[in-house]
Order: sequence, then structure tokens, then C-alpha cells
Amino acid sequence: MFHTEHMHDFYCANNVALDTSYDALVAGTTSCKRPEDHSARWTPQLKINGIIQTPTRSGFYYQCMKPFTATQCANVQPFPKGLRLVASERPGEYGNVRWHCDITGQQNAQEDPPTSCSDGDRGIGMIIRFPECWNGWALDPAATTEPIAVSATYDSNGKYGCPAAYPVQLPTLRFFPDYPKAPHNLATVEVSVGTMQWGPPSTYHANNISAFLGDSMAQLTKNCITDYPLKTSSTGGCSLE
Repeated sequence: MFHTEHMHDFYCANNVALDTSYDALVAGTTSCKRPEDHSARWTPQLKINGIIQTPTRSGFYYQCMKPFTATQCANVQPFPKGLRLVASERPGEYGNVRWHCDITGQQNAQEDPPTSCSDGDRGIGMIIRFPECWNGWALDPAATTEPIAVSATYDSNGKYGCPAAYPVQLPTLRFFPDYPKAPHNLATVEVSVGTMQWGPPSTYHANNISAFLGDSMAQLTKNCITDYPLKTSSTGGCSLE
């Protein structure tokens, strides 16, 4: 479900509200580098050593990566308009969250927050991966008691991909929020779970409501993923965050 009862940091869309819709988002403004991307994205506030940390930026990447095959990547479908997804490791939700020292230290990402970082590190960063296997019909988690999207996995025959109940493979969406002012020693790491309430790092998550202007999401998927499966696209604009 979508969680609105706690404090958040917002990205891209500038007009997010409790009743936010696709139509409202595309009619509003965006702070994303990609001007056609009006998607609403948010993460819960983070508190380290008793001090609330504010992310200075976040990258947003739509990809298809190994262990998917080139054939699978060539058949990726664009995000449908208004699709609402949550990335979380909380029970009943899908995706994953990884933490790392330094805002450029993605190669050292781990499941739990680091307890300390070196003096030369610039704060901490995260890698948040959204589930990419969609059921093909539900746009809102509130519309069903079952998940509307799950993460790809290996089947009993060792093949990686989407399960039969979730046959539509979407681009793998990853967030990279940066907290450059985080201290080098992380004695306590807490996540907003309610008004003036804080929970453990395992409750960290991210939300996304897809809202691209016109057919720009379909064009982005074609230019940057399906036309160049498991390759670097030669089309301009694919590296924008």
C-alpha cells in the first residue's frame, strides 16, 4: 500500500497530494532533469544520530540488466501511465534497499546501513530497486489484496525472469538518493514511520507514481532498452537522471 502517515522527502513532481492522479501530475511541474518526467517519487525521512538528514539529490534509472537475457530485455514493456509501485523489504512488499558509504560508493552497497564511514567519504547513499514484474492490469496496490508487481527471480529450472502470475516485464527502476551530510559514525539510523515516530532501517522504502508526458515513457523504453538489449544505447538522453 501507499504510506502517507509519516514524513517524506519528495522528488520530481512538485504537486504531490493525498489524491494525486496521473492527470494532475502531467498537468503540474517537475524538478526532474528529464522535462517529460512528471512522476511522483518519495522516500521516508531519515534520522542519523538524532539528526534528520535531507537528500540533496537522487538519480532515477530505468534499465534492463543481467541476469535478464538480451531477448528478455528486448521485450520489456514501458511503465503504464499512473502505475503506483512501492520498493521495500517489509513483509508483503517487493524490491530491495541497499546502503553504502559515500554518495558514489554503490559498488560497496550492503543490506544494512554502515556503522562507520571513512573520513574521506561524503555521507551515505542508497540503491533502491523496484519490482519489475507486473500483473498486467492493476495500477494501484489498493485495487487488490495481492501485490500488483513482484521482483524477478529464478524458477525451479534455474531460469531468471518473471513468474507466470506477473508476466509483464517492466524496466527495472532504481533510485539513488544521496545524503552527503550524514556523519561518518552512524550510531543510530532511524526511519520515519509516523508523526514523531521512528522505526528501524528495515522500514526504509520508496514510492513511485509513473507520470510521463504523452508517449515519452514508451519512447524512452524503446530508445534506451528494447532497441539496445544489454547494450549501451547510442540514442541521446538515455543517461539523464
